[in-house]
Amino acid sequence: MTSKKELSDLTLRFQARTLNIYRKLFFDLQERDYSIELRDRSAKLAKAIKEEDYPEAKSQAENITYLFKLAYQANLILPTVYQSLAVDGLTLCATIEEAINGEIGPDPEPEIIPVEEIPTTVRKYIPGGNK
Repeated sequence: MTSKKELSDLTLRFQARTLNIYRKLFFDLQERDYSIELRDRSAKLAKAIKEEDYPEAKSQAENITYLFKLAYQANLILPTVYQSLAVDGLTLCATIEEAINGEIGPDPEPEIIPVEEIPTTVRKYIPGGNK
């Protein structure tokens, strides 16, 4: 079962890759149609995940993946890059589908490390770590 944090992390990585492609298309190739659409949909995806609007998030992820396909068919993206992006997009869509079906779990409890196990060179930067 995927946690909300894992879904958020997966979305963040996909969004970062999307914005990298946006920058390449917009600045390097001077392509204005696909690039601006990728940027806008990436922002909508992040907003939908943050607001837990999973159907909207899935729609945005599917649209981004489709835009990658169009950019690939227009020879703007290399085949290996497109395949990697498509796999990431499909993985994100499947994970969002789990969230839609209520199969998303709570975030795991953070691991608490005793102060004694933290190296002394690091302790001075932790409030109360001088003990």
